Amino acid sequence: MTSLGLLDDDKDSVQAAAYQLIKTIKRVTLKLGNIYTNSNVQELEEVLAIVIPMLLNETMKSNIEKVKFFSVDLLFELVKTT
Repeated sequence: MTSLGLLDDDKDSVQAAAYQLIKTIKRVTLKLGNIYTNSNVQELEEVLAIVIPMLLNETMKSNIEKVKFFSVDLLFELVKTT
């Protein structure tokens, strides 16, 4: 997720835009990956099959602390809602 790397950009405007993008990604992911708001079990499984490995394999290995925090936070929220 290249957009997560923008959280560490030198320009404040780029960081602010990246933060807004990350918030949107998180909101959509939680909506699609939530068993209480998404009754389509097949879609739910597909979303989780994509998101969880991506978070574990790509973002957790990042050298950027903000990216790691986002990953852990999103995984925690997914676990709470599924």
